Amino acid sequence: MIYGTGLDIVEHSSVEKLVKKGTFQAFKRKWFSEHELYLIETASNQMKQFSILFSIKEAFIKASNGEAKLKDTRKINILKRHGNYLIVGFYEEFLKDKKYRIVVSQNNVFTISSMCIFQREGSLYE
Repeated sequence: MIYGTGLDIVEHSSVEKLVKKGTFQAFKRKWFSEHELYLIETASNQMKQFSILFSIKEAFIKASNGEAKLKDTRKINILKRHGNYLIVGFYEEFLKDKKYRIVVSQNNVFTISSMCIFQREGSLYE
């Protein structure tokens, strides 16, 4: 059973505008954990890694059906393991009786992340 779905699109030119305005560093610190900042800063293309993490957080907020809030973006911690992105930390308790799938697509103009959260069989919500 599907609990929720979320989709977010980041236009790379909007990230480039943050960089040009000089607000990119402050924005990153507001939105991302230390581990996520490390992922961004060590990436071969920081703008694309930023776009991936940002769009996953937004997709998760939408898929969580109100459980995650925009004001709590630093609580949505994303871990990259073996090329996959995982939600860890604060929201692990929320996800313990659920499965989820994150799909990220990129081209030269956009990053698109989608997330679908499923109820596990035998959970309280079935």
